[in-house]
Amino acid sequence: MGDLTYGSVYARDLPQVIDTSLSTMDEDDLFADMFEVENASILGSSLTDDDVDSLLGDTSLRDKLNEVADGAWQFVVLKLDRPEEASMKIIELNALFAEKEMNVKAIDWKTASSGFAMGTDILGAVFTILIVLLSVVVFIVIMNTLIISVIERTSEIGTMRALGAHRGFIRKLIFTETTCIVIIASLAGIVLALIISGIINISNIRITNETAKLFLGGGSFKITPNLGSTLAAFFAIFIGASLANLYPVSFALKITPLKAMNQED
Repeated sequence: MGDLTYGSVYARDLPQVIDTSLSTMDEDDLFADMFEVENASILGSSLTDDDVDSLLGDTSLRDKLNEVADGAWQFVVLKLDRPEEASMKIIELNALFAEKEMNVKAIDWKTASSGFAMGTDILGAVFTILIVLLSVVVFIVIMNTLIISVIERTSEIGTMRALGAHRGFIRKLIFTETTCIVIIASLAGIVLALIISGIINISNIRITNETAKLFLGGGSFKITPNLGSTLAAFFAIFIGASLANLYPVSFALKITPLKAMNQED
């Protein structure tokens, strides 16, 4: 390879005669003198705490950093009396922290809980969809029940039409009956729900499943009645029953005195 190899540069500087005596020596011959200690008493002495401290230097700062701070905290949870003001309070707190030059940030609970809040929202959406589907089925059942009621009263409605009852009167009659039934049934359902809620709260049901604890927010199962939710459910039932009443009313308005008489025959 000529001068193209790295070693060729130094090959010209090597002496003609090389001392190879080192190759005949073992490890003891080479390094034995390095571990000879003139004062053998040092080997018999042991290290003391003072010796170690002198090696480490001043450890006061390290000891201070290793102490447990009783007043330390990672986060503080605030519960507002008016949850609807949460966004405004967060803005006010962040402005205060910036003014005081504090390395603190105020956020809402959904941002703090991250994936858990998302899972809770998804579960709530699933339950909402199931409730909506169940409500649709219930309203269909109500509509079928009203239709059967109208069919059974065909002769009665036809007689009223023969006596001069207008279509508006028949419409108001059926609507009033449906409204009364809905109001009475809704109030009975609300009272029954309050009684069941009271029984469950008195029973002090404990939850042991960890996943259920996360979604329910604690280890005890409690039902807290809410006036807003109760009124919303009441009006939803009323509106649904009114919509379910449209087809039975239209069916009743098609009944004529002649049709009623033919059915009696």
